[in-house]
Amino acid sequence: MYSRIILCLPMLMLGCGTQEYSQCEPHDGNLKIMYKPEIDVVPMSHPFCIVCNPTLDAAEYESWALTMGATQLPSSYEDVHPCLYVYTNSNDSIDSVEECTALVCDGGAVYNDMVGTNNGNFDLSPILANP
Repeated sequence: MYSRIILCLPMLMLGCGTQEYSQCEPHDGNLKIMYKPEIDVVPMSHPFCIVCNPTLDAAEYESWALTMGATQLPSSYEDVHPCLYVYTNSNDSIDSVEECTALVCDGGAVYNDMVGTNNGNFDLSPILANP
Protein backbone atom coordinates (compact mmCIF):
# COMPACT_ATOMS: atom_id res chain seq x y z
CA MET A 1 0.00 0.00 0.00
CA TYR A 2 2.66 2.53 1.02
CA SER A 3 4.77 1.67 -2.02
CA ARG A 4 1.86 2.62 -4.30
CA ILE A 5 1.46 5.94 -2.55
CA ILE A 6 5.18 6.65 -2.88
CA LEU A 7 5.11 5.71 -6.57
CA CYS A 8 2.06 7.89 -7.24
CA LEU A 9 3.20 10.96 -5.33
CA PRO A 10 5.39 12.38 -8.14
CA MET A 11 2.53 11.99 -10.61
CA LEU A 12 0.18 13.78 -8.22
CA MET A 13 2.64 16.60 -7.74
CA LEU A 14 3.15 17.12 -11.46
CA GLY A 15 -0.20 16.20 -12.90
CA CYS A 16 -2.87 17.57 -10.62
CA GLY A 17 -2.22 21.26 -10.94
CA THR A 18 -3.75 22.87 -13.99
CA GLN A 19 -1.99 25.98 -15.16
CA GLU A 20 -3.89 28.93 -16.54
CA TYR A 21 -2.53 31.75 -18.66
CA SER A 22 -3.44 35.37 -19.20
CA GLN A 23 -1.90 38.66 -20.26
CA CYS A 24 -2.33 42.35 -19.67
CA GLU A 25 -4.18 44.68 -22.03
CA PRO A 26 -2.34 46.13 -25.06
CA HIS A 27 -0.52 48.92 -23.18
CA ASP A 28 1.22 46.21 -21.12
CA GLY A 29 0.75 43.45 -23.69
CA ASN A 30 4.28 42.15 -23.22
CA LEU A 31 3.34 40.94 -19.74
CA LYS A 32 2.26 37.31 -19.81
CA ILE A 33 0.81 35.66 -16.74
CA MET A 34 0.80 32.09 -15.48
CA TYR A 35 -1.31 30.94 -12.55
CA LYS A 36 -1.19 27.51 -10.96
CA PRO A 37 -3.59 26.82 -8.09
CA GLU A 38 -2.76 24.98 -4.92
CA ILE A 39 -2.88 21.18 -5.25
CA ASP A 40 -5.14 20.06 -2.42
CA VAL A 41 -3.76 16.50 -2.20
CA VAL A 42 -0.14 17.64 -1.89
CA PRO A 43 0.96 18.75 1.57
CA MET A 44 2.65 22.18 1.68
CA SER A 45 1.38 23.01 -1.82
CA HIS A 46 0.61 26.63 -2.58
CA PRO A 47 -0.59 28.58 -5.62
CA PHE A 48 1.83 30.25 -8.01
CA CYS A 49 1.28 33.58 -9.72
CA ILE A 50 4.04 34.47 -12.18
CA VAL A 51 4.48 37.41 -14.57
CA CYS A 52 6.87 37.19 -17.52
CA ASN A 53 8.08 39.52 -20.24
CA PRO A 54 9.26 37.17 -23.00
CA THR A 55 10.32 40.06 -25.25
CA LEU A 56 13.35 40.84 -23.08
CA ASP A 57 16.96 39.94 -23.76
CA ALA A 58 19.01 38.71 -20.80
CA ALA A 59 20.78 42.09 -20.63
CA GLU A 60 17.40 43.73 -19.90
CA TYR A 61 16.29 41.38 -17.08
CA GLU A 62 17.77 43.43 -14.22
CA SER A 63 16.36 46.81 -15.25
CA TRP A 64 12.92 45.25 -15.91
CA ALA A 65 12.90 43.48 -12.55
CA LEU A 66 13.86 46.71 -10.77
CA THR A 67 11.22 48.68 -12.68
CA MET A 68 8.61 46.13 -11.64
CA GLY A 69 9.70 46.55 -8.02
CA ALA A 70 11.57 43.28 -7.42
CA THR A 71 13.42 43.32 -4.13
CA GLN A 72 15.62 40.25 -4.53
CA LEU A 73 17.80 40.03 -7.63
CA PRO A 74 19.98 37.08 -8.62
CA SER A 75 23.75 37.34 -8.71
CA SER A 76 23.65 36.04 -12.29
CA TYR A 77 20.94 36.32 -14.93
CA GLU A 78 22.03 33.18 -16.76
CA ASP A 79 19.80 30.83 -14.78
CA VAL A 80 16.57 32.84 -14.61
CA HIS A 81 13.61 33.44 -16.88
CA PRO A 82 12.36 36.97 -17.61
CA CYS A 83 9.74 36.26 -14.96
CA LEU A 84 8.90 37.34 -11.43
CA TYR A 85 6.93 35.74 -8.62
CA VAL A 86 3.82 37.77 -7.81
CA TYR A 87 2.54 38.32 -4.27
CA THR A 88 -0.11 40.42 -2.55
CA ASN A 89 0.63 43.32 -0.18
CA SER A 90 -0.84 41.31 2.69
CA ASN A 91 0.89 38.02 1.81
CA ASP A 92 -2.53 36.46 1.29
CA SER A 93 -2.86 33.57 -1.09
CA ILE A 94 -3.77 34.39 -4.70
CA ASP A 95 -6.81 32.25 -5.43
CA SER A 96 -7.48 32.55 -9.17
CA VAL A 97 -6.03 33.50 -12.52
CA GLU A 98 -8.36 36.51 -12.49
CA GLU A 99 -6.94 37.73 -9.18
CA CYS A 100 -3.39 37.11 -10.39
CA THR A 101 -4.07 39.05 -13.60
CA ALA A 102 -5.69 41.96 -11.76
CA LEU A 103 -2.75 42.25 -9.37
CA VAL A 104 -0.28 42.43 -12.26
CA CYS A 105 -2.23 44.48 -14.78
CA ASP A 106 -4.11 46.86 -12.47
CA GLY A 107 -1.27 47.39 -10.02
CA GLY A 108 -1.04 46.30 -6.44
CA ALA A 109 1.22 43.31 -6.99
CA VAL A 110 4.37 42.84 -4.97
CA TYR A 111 7.34 41.35 -6.77
CA ASN A 112 10.19 39.69 -4.96
CA ASP A 113 12.45 37.34 -6.89
CA MET A 114 12.98 36.15 -10.43
CA VAL A 115 11.97 32.64 -11.48
CA GLY A 116 14.84 30.20 -11.91
CA THR A 117 15.14 28.08 -15.03
CA ASN A 118 15.46 24.94 -12.89
CA ASN A 119 12.09 25.34 -11.15
CA GLY A 120 10.09 22.16 -11.62
CA ASN A 121 6.80 23.30 -10.08
CA PHE A 122 5.31 24.67 -13.28
CA ASP A 123 5.85 25.03 -17.03
CA LEU A 124 6.42 28.52 -18.40
CA SER A 125 7.14 27.45 -21.98
CA PRO A 126 3.64 28.36 -23.30
CA ILE A 127 4.14 32.04 -22.39
CA LEU A 128 7.89 32.26 -22.99
CA ALA A 129 7.61 30.78 -26.49
CA ASN A 130 5.03 33.33 -27.67
CA PRO A 131 6.35 36.86 -27.18
